[in-house]
Amino acid sequence: MAAKSKKTHQPEPETATPNESRDSIKDIWGARTPYKHGWPQRCITETLDKWVQSACVLCSNGCELDIGVKDGKVVGVRGRVSDRVNIGRLGPKGLNADGNTRLCTATAAACMWESFGCDGRPGSYSDIDYTDCLFMVGHNVAHTQTVLWARILDRLNGPNPPALIVVDPRKSETATRATVHLAAKSGTNLALLNGLQHLLFENDWIDEEFVSKHVVGIDALRKMVDKYTPDYVEKITGVPKAKLEEAAKIIGTTPSLLSTALQGVYQSNQATASACQINNINLLLGKIAVDPPGEAKADLDIWLDFSKRMDFKNKDGEPLIPYTHPEEVFEAWKRMSFDRPLDCSALSYEKLTGGSGMQWPCTAKCPQGKELLFEDGKIFTDAEYCESFGHDLETGAPYTKP
Repeated sequence: MAAKSKKTHQPEPETATPNESRDSIKDIWGARTPYKHGWPQRCITETLDKWVQSACVLCSNGCELDIGVKDGKVVGVRGRVSDRVNIGRLGPKGLNADGNTRLCTATAAACMWESFGCDGRPGSYSDIDYTDCLFMVGHNVAHTQTVLWARILDRLNGPNPPALIVVDPRKSETATRATVHLAAKSGTNLALLNGLQHLLFENDWIDEEFVSKHVVGIDALRKMVDKYTPDYVEKITGVPKAKLEEAAKIIGTTPSLLSTALQGVYQSNQATASACQINNINLLLGKIAVDPPGEAKADLDIWLDFSKRMDFKNKDGEPLIPYTHPEEVFEAWKRMSFDRPLDCSALSYEKLTGGSGMQWPCTAKCPQGKELLFEDGKIFTDAEYCESFGHDLETGAPYTKP
């Protein structure tokens, strides 16, 4: 996702909701907690022997959770209130062990490398609390990231809801709440996105100052999307001309924009090119560990044993792997990350224990992590450092070096 907000993300004061039991199968989402900015916390406060910190890894949301223990047995699970992602909520997918991470999402990394020179997301989940427009392409968030959808539902039911534009061939649950639903035919994402950009250029909705300072290839892009008129796009995608124009106007005039994509893009043809075009819309607008089971060995112990058996030595004749504890490896990795896009030089075991997760980069300048990337206009795409040459945004074919 790519987003740029001028507002500081500060959550509103904690709002508690009474502990309620419900049929989580019939009533998936539960009671709403509408809000304007900053998702309110929700927490179960029942007293047990202890709550053990853990996390749900079924989808890419990575919600933190607490496991309730009483008399040495697991008796309950709750969302972790201090976590910055789910803020006390848990979704129905964890209950039903229904994860989407079994599908390949290599496109997610590839498109970020091509657009920004780094696979880190420029935006943050907190942007949902403040954005004026959500643009979701092939992303039925109600089914794929259920806790995130609960957050969006609460925002949509709040006093200042954002516009929601959804691209999905089906009338998905997410699409039922859309301001504009663009039901493009399967496999036509790229043509639709090209058509939106055609209208952005045609109506002068481009942030020329931002583009001139931070973007390359703008003339080639303008020329490529020139033929994607609303009539031409309608023939390819089946999306009515009026719908495309309505969506383009919202996107082109919104004060802030948060764009997302998921399997509807990643598992479709021309996936990387389509994902890059989603990034390009934001650029044009200038909005930019558990213990092992049984007798299994820890990963570090395996590597140490392997190195010892192979008698690996460094140039001074000392053991090649000098570490004896995982934290020593962690400290070495921190040093390697210094001044790189993924700079975690100020991270620590202590920061990763007990509270919320840490959003990278985590540096001396931003010791509690950093929510947004590229807001200073510095993007890791200098030609001397890029290893890929991008994709043709019309055909999806990769460019090759002459």
